[in-house]
Amino acid sequence: MTQEELVLLALAASDGEPYSPVQIQKTLFVLQKAIPDAVGTPFHFEPYAYGPFAREVYGVVETLKSKGDVEVLQSPRHRWSEYRATQSGMVKGKDLLRPMEKESAVFVQGLSAFVRGLSFADLLAVIYKEYPDMAVNSVFSG
Repeated sequence: MTQEELVLLALAASDGEPYSPVQIQKTLFVLQKAIPDAVGTPFHFEPYAYGPFAREVYGVVETLKSKGDVEVLQSPRHRWSEYRATQSGMVKGKDLLRPMEKESAVFVQGLSAFVRGLSFADLLAVIYKEYPDMAVNSVFSG
C-alpha cells in the first residue's frame, strides 16, 4: 500500500469519526507492525516524545486534504487538529478494505475503534507495553 492508501484505509475504518494526531500515528504504526502483509510498511516510524512517530504522515494528510479526501478539523475540546475522511475519502478507503482478507479487514476496523476509544494516557500505555522500544524517547510518564 502507498502512504496515501494506508491513511485512507485507517480513516475510513472509523466510519467518519475523527482521529487526533496521536490516534492516527499509533493506528498507522500498529497496522504496519501487526499486518504488514496486508498493508506494507510505507511509513518509517521512530521513537519520539509520545511514542512511534512518522513526520510524513502529516504531509500525506495535507495532500489528501488538497485532493478532497480528508478534512482537517479544529478539535472542539483541544488545541490540536483532528482528521477524518470526507465522503470521497470514505469510498476510496472502503474500496481498499474490501479486497483484504477478512481477518485483516476485521483487525483494521477493530483497531480503529480500540484506538479512538482510549484516552491519550491509556493509548500510550498500551503502545509502550506492546512496543517498549518506542518508549525510549518518551516525555510522557503517564
